[in-house]
Amino acid sequence: MRAAFLDGGAPDLLAGVLQAAEAGIERLIVIPYFLTVGLHLRRDLPRLVEAAQEKHPNVVIVVGQSLEGHPSMPSLILGRVREVLQG
Repeated sequence: MRAAFLDGGAPDLLAGVLQAAEAGIERLIVIPYFLTVGLHLRRDLPRLVEAAQEKHPNVVIVVGQSLEGHPSMPSLILGRVREVLQG
């Protein structure tokens, strides 16, 4: 499992796909680590995935759902609040 970034981090998505392709990985699953559906998810990510797919046609890139709306999110947030209150 590796992270890639859309905005300012390294590696960016295209570099991450390149690294995976060079390592012989044939299938990537992208799970967007966003808490809300915004421009990155609606506009930027699909464009970047399409560009990466064109550059690396031998790598299958599948995009899963973002974390937004995941049923575990409220309990994760409450857990973080408890950590602060108890620490």
